[in-house]
Amino acid sequence: MNSLEILIVDDCVPFCRTAARLVRRLGHKAEVAHRLAEARSRLALSPGFDIVLVDLKLPDGWGASLLDILGAATPKPIVVVVSGYLDAETALDIAGRCDLTVPKPLACPTILKLVETVTKLRARPLVGAWLRDRYRLSGQEIAVVETASGGKTIKATAAALQCRPCTVIGYWRRVFKKMGCHSQREVLAVVHARTESGGVPT
Repeated sequence: MNSLEILIVDDCVPFCRTAARLVRRLGHKAEVAHRLAEARSRLALSPGFDIVLVDLKLPDGWGASLLDILGAATPKPIVVVVSGYLDAETALDIAGRCDLTVPKPLACPTILKLVETVTKLRARPLVGAWLRDRYRLSGQEIAVVETASGGKTIKATAAALQCRPCTVIGYWRRVFKKMGCHSQREVLAVVHARTESGGVPT
């Protein structure tokens, strides 16, 4: 599995300790910042974090101020807001500036699921690039595969991509030919294996 670098920005010491332990158990690297200033310093010194978990209410400021900094980063990390202050107004304010919002409090199994979810989110664009580079899949063909990997049927995929089901079937035929597969199940098995390995092309 490819090791990811994850920054946890939260003033709750028990949450940080648990999340960092689970991140490391999954084979990734974890750094922790308990204050806004500390988070900014870590991001300045090491801008290449793959995933950043951000609490909103920090001792020295509002964590949402980090979202624009993270949004301008290259490459852009997966940004997850984890907070007990996610009311409707706040959710609307940060919409489009983060990839996921998760309300607190979180039990240990939920923290584990969160870590697993965000690491897979990070792998998705890498898998798309791998499909493009290794199998020469077009953007629409990659979109068909990625949509199907989310459990959507051909009809639902067509609706998501705003095309007809027969067009989706045509894309799948080209995917089978390029990847040397005979079914959607075979293709999705390849994608799943790549996602689980961290999505890094070989």
